[in-house]
Amino acid sequence: MQSSQNRLPIDRSEGLNSATPSERDLGAVFYWTPRVAQKRYQYIGDKGLKGSNNYGVFGIGLFNGQGLNRVETNDNLHAYARLSWPFQFKKQILEVGVCGYTGMYTFEKGTISSGVKANSTSTYVDKRVAVTIALAPQPFGILAEFNTGKTPTYQAFNDSIGTNNLVGGFVTLFYKYDFKMGNYNRTIIPFVRGQYYEGGYKAVQDARFGKINEWEGGIEFQIYKALEITAAWNYSIRHFEDKSNENNTQTGQMLRLQVQFNY
Repeated sequence: MQSSQNRLPIDRSEGLNSATPSERDLGAVFYWTPRVAQKRYQYIGDKGLKGSNNYGVFGIGLFNGQGLNRVETNDNLHAYARLSWPFQFKKQILEVGVCGYTGMYTFEKGTISSGVKANSTSTYVDKRVAVTIALAPQPFGILAEFNTGKTPTYQAFNDSIGTNNLVGGFVTLFYKYDFKMGNYNRTIIPFVRGQYYEGGYKAVQDARFGKINEWEGGIEFQIYKALEITAAWNYSIRHFEDKSNENNTQTGQMLRLQVQFNY
């Protein structure tokens, strides 16, 4: 649930992001946070400690489950729940949480290729559970998430879509260094992230199966509170299976630069 302003790597983790492509959907969620937890979340935000902001100690809700800008194609809503707590040990704050959802996902017309077999309704079980551990960087920080569940997945052995298991997550380690240059406070945050995912991509044509191993290292330089620059080096091994590519493994690396304005 981190916004791009708080996230250090340029992209979200695929192991978690495959659950909610584009990070948006239509629904209604209730969040509750007691005052003691609100103060701790506020401290993380005010200090720029790369937290997730205040999304509640307890949350529950319903949403369509089809993804951003997609028509609701069944009468089944996804149900969601989350429970977390920001523990404080002197000045250190450690947030531990668990969340999950369950529902039915229906493929729109045209998202299943000709010749790929699907069930009579093109509707499949879609459910996950995830755990989160986040240590605010003072100066060392950790953010780790892991999820598992079942989702629609392309099956190369019989050229069909089924409900298969998924597993994936990531660990990000980082260090926050504050210093003064001229009349302004500056911040440098070097980071490294490893991520893994094995499972289906329900929002991609034919619910492509993927297996991802990826490492990324970089540094974020906050010139001002409203301006930051990130440089990151990425090394990735990716294997995909779908109707057009039943055994596609690629290895690559790249350097990326990002300039971001915060408001």
